[in-house]
Amino acid sequence: MPARRRSDARLERLRRQRGSLHGARRPQHDHHRPHRRDRRPARQLPVIPLAGSTVHLWRVGLDVEDSVAVALEALLEPDEIARSRRFRLSRQRRRFVVSHGVLRQILGAYLDRAPATLRFVPGLHGKPRLAVPASPDRLEFSVSRSADLALYAVARGRSVGVDVERVRPDFDWRPIAARYQGRQERERIAALPPESRLVAFFEWWARSEAYVKACGEGLGAGEARLGEEPDPRWSIVAVDAGPGFAAALAIDGPDVRVVASDWPFTADGSAAFGGRQPQEVRRG
Repeated sequence: MPARRRSDARLERLRRQRGSLHGARRPQHDHHRPHRRDRRPARQLPVIPLAGSTVHLWRVGLDVEDSVAVALEALLEPDEIARSRRFRLSRQRRRFVVSHGVLRQILGAYLDRAPATLRFVPGLHGKPRLAVPASPDRLEFSVSRSADLALYAVARGRSVGVDVERVRPDFDWRPIAARYQGRQERERIAALPPESRLVAFFEWWARSEAYVKACGEGLGAGEARLGEEPDPRWSIVAVDAGPGFAAALAIDGPDVRVVASDWPFTADGSAAFGGRQPQEVRRG
């Protein structure tokens, strides 16, 4: 049996045991409430402390074992699962499920809440936020995924935006640069050796997208911001996302400490955080 068919067979067995990434609809009757799987986490994570002057950045590889994907799907709301089914490719569906399940794990660890109990609401311009009362130290977050990688930025009491882009060697970046980049940025990239211009473009794109996300504005205003310099109060930080990726972090405010780490998994999809703190990558 080919490797892909063996993998599909393993996944199908897990789906029958624990629910399905594609979901089989159960029959419902007027006098019964819809069945809900037990969405309690296997274990409660230690609370992650986060000061207002610090931003945490978590990295997650999205191509995980079948058991991890199924366990993370169990944390999602029905509307999230429905959204995952809109993807035509199974790999895209799985990455969506994993990225959303991990977001719940991460935020639950900061809030001392079970991941499956978290609720999200759209913000003023559609950017999702936690359904919690407004407060000066409210938890803010931003998520970005590209190919098999996701980045999660978490802060308290300040807006934050993160973006990661896979550097595609065959991508024609020049039309976008001509439309959105300012003259100074175009000249800076044009002065680079030809072999360096593609990466420089994606680095600029990641910085711009991170800033737009942090501002939390709608699509029209966001496009207008792509070509402008950020307000001086913002901190724009380059992020090392690994070979083949460009990434950046935008933070409202100066003198911010940024720390980063990989989000850990166990074989059953639970987070194995164990109180380990992320590592500092930038101060001030």
